[in-house]
Amino acid sequence: SWETHEDLRARELAAQIVLSSAEAAWNNRLQIEGLPLFGHDWTKDAQLPSLSGDIATFAAGTVRSSSVPERDLSVQVGGWMLMEAAFVVSAAGYPRKR
Repeated sequence: SWETHEDLRARELAAQIVLSSAEAAWNNRLQIEGLPLFGHDWTKDAQLPSLSGDIATFAAGTVRSSSVPERDLSVQVGGWMLMEAAFVVSAAGYPRKR
């Protein structure tokens, strides 16, 4: 095989990071009308955005976050990308180690 022992160890470590992160994000999500709402920090409970508070704003070519980041599309897209990555890692045969 062209892969070194270090390559295999790095791949295993990356798989464990993805799977651990996905487990944390899933365990700390909110369930809204049967759908997940991911938190901006996967190690903490997600917060339900309300109609009050600051929304994300676009200024001078940058976007400033909402006062409740869970409202931001990027937070939700990031959560879903993590779930998809965890599926691919699991399908490749990497089990979650405890």
